[in-house]
Amino acid sequence: MKLATQVLSHSVSAAMTVLCKLGVLAIGHLATAEVFDKLFNCFNSYSLDSSTHNHHVITKTSAHWQFLEMADEYVMKLTPPGSSSLPCLNRWRHNIRALEILYFEVLGEPYCLMTNRLNQDCIESFFCQIRVSGGSQDNPNA
Repeated sequence: MKLATQVLSHSVSAAMTVLCKLGVLAIGHLATAEVFDKLFNCFNSYSLDSSTHNHHVITKTSAHWQFLEMADEYVMKLTPPGSSSLPCLNRWRHNIRALEILYFEVLGEPYCLMTNRLNQDCIESFFCQIRVSGGSQDNPNA
């Protein structure tokens, strides 16, 4: 998942940038490409220090919080043509708020938070290890 997120984050942003420069998309879409690239990075942080914007772990004083507030407002204002809103945009806003609640209320402001640990990769790896330990059984028991 981590690698897929990195690829999608960068490649979608790069593709939108190229389309804007070619005139296929309006130049205003460059901001959208940048915001979503940084959002993907923010929700996939894994390193104490990273040269990629918002890819380092979240701390109480990191710039992530200002960016997330700005991104939430930006996503709220996005309205696709012919539609009042898209469910995926609402989900981004829910995820932003959930991350704030998790950090400040549930975890009690930990030193740092690696958001890539919040995806389902960890549990999938655990279940994979359980399946491997069962050998070639199709229907393992406890």
